[in-house]
Amino acid sequence: MAQPKHHYVERAIDAAVDDCAERAFTFLDALVREPSVPGAEQGAEDVLAAELERIGLAVERVPFPAGIELDPAAGVGPGPYDGRTIVVGRLGSNGARRLLLNGHLDVVPPGDERLWASPPFAPCVRDGWMTGRGAGDMKSGLAMATLAIEALRTAVPESEPPVTVVGAIEEEQSGNGTLASIRAGVVGDAAVLLEPTDLRLLVAGIGVLWFEVEVFAEAGHALAAGPAMGALTVGLQVIEELRRLESELNLLGGRERHALNIGTFTAGDWQSLLDGLRTVRSQITTRIP
Repeated sequence: MAQPKHHYVERAIDAAVDDCAERAFTFLDALVREPSVPGAEQGAEDVLAAELERIGLAVERVPFPAGIELDPAAGVGPGPYDGRTIVVGRLGSNGARRLLLNGHLDVVPPGDERLWASPPFAPCVRDGWMTGRGAGDMKSGLAMATLAIEALRTAVPESEPPVTVVGAIEEEQSGNGTLASIRAGVVGDAAVLLEPTDLRLLVAGIGVLWFEVEVFAEAGHALAAGPAMGALTVGLQVIEELRRLESELNLLGGRERHALNIGTFTAGDWQSLLDGLRTVRSQITTRIP
């Protein structure tokens, strides 16, 4: 019995993925080498734009609209946004139903590089896995998107699937990069977020609430410090109360859905002083069923 035509197409796409995979890894290596921490994403944007053009997409740079930080849907980002852009690549006709592939180029700063086994922006492959800041979260997702598109177009040369690739920035802090692309009309009929998911298709995610707590107390010399004095002590009490709230919220739902993350804890300006101010930067994540 003859096999349906789509079986031949699927095998051709699988073969094209194998043939194009090395190029995808080369592209990922180049992306990871760009230290695209917030505010310094231009180099990574150039690498992505070149790769999208190579596989046949029409590329444009979408600027942030003026005053985006005042948009009701905006998050709190580092700013400023002047001169910063989002890379958008398009393929296929405008009239067809369009798939949007969204990934981000910005990465969290690497912190103390002495704690890294290898330099964070010098990608290294060990046992088939690439390490380096952003290799997993989530420049690999963008490499897989370009690989999928190139493999499809190689297997079916006449195909021009109606797909848009968005290389957003500002994901790690505010989400304002994707918001800027939406406000510019870059939308689709369906969307796939290219975040790492252990090769599983996830249909829901988490909601994140960011907040800061400032704790004030009377400053003074360490000579006058008591066991319950100072903003540090008060700040620890605030964290205990937040943990209690976390437990209460989880009890209401019958299962663990809320998680408190204390991201940073900063204070004071001299070791031997009773500090007068502590700032706790935190987030609560909520799993959406």
